[in-house]
Amino acid sequence: MGSVLLGLNQQIKWPNYCVLCNKETTDWSAASKTNLSNFQYYVVVVQYTTQTYSLTFPVCTKHKRLCDLLYKPFDFISLLGSLVIGLILWAIFFALFHLIFRLLGLETVAKDLIDTLPIVLAVGLVLFYYVYAIFLHPVQISNWSENSIKISIRNKKYFNDFKLLNMDNITE
Repeated sequence: MGSVLLGLNQQIKWPNYCVLCNKETTDWSAASKTNLSNFQYYVVVVQYTTQTYSLTFPVCTKHKRLCDLLYKPFDFISLLGSLVIGLILWAIFFALFHLIFRLLGLETVAKDLIDTLPIVLAVGLVLFYYVYAIFLHPVQISNWSENSIKISIRNKKYFNDFKLLNMDNITE
């Protein structure tokens, strides 16, 4: 993964191919970073302001959904259509899980395991998703200030082309 510090006074130029697979670009995805500032403690209340910087980068159709999922972790439920459909699918999974253990004759032996394992699996899946998302971001905003932004790009070839296009804007 390569990083570059760019000034915010000029437009950021992107190579005209997907940041993940180097194929022709058809869409754009966004990365953002939020900084907390002006943090003030009061007796009962905490007051703060946030500043968010976001930038868009080119992706192909194949990677558009993946990038959107990586940058919006709670939107993976929307792939199921709605929370109701998600709950129905979870109930079906839970029923199948019980059925498999009954068929194997393990229900009486591991009653507690049968009741807690689906919850443990669900929590494990969510944690795995977050860890996976943290390490797979194709473009990350490492740091930004009023005058500059530090961008990290995972794809080496893409990073080198990005650096060449933005050579006049690099402040490092």
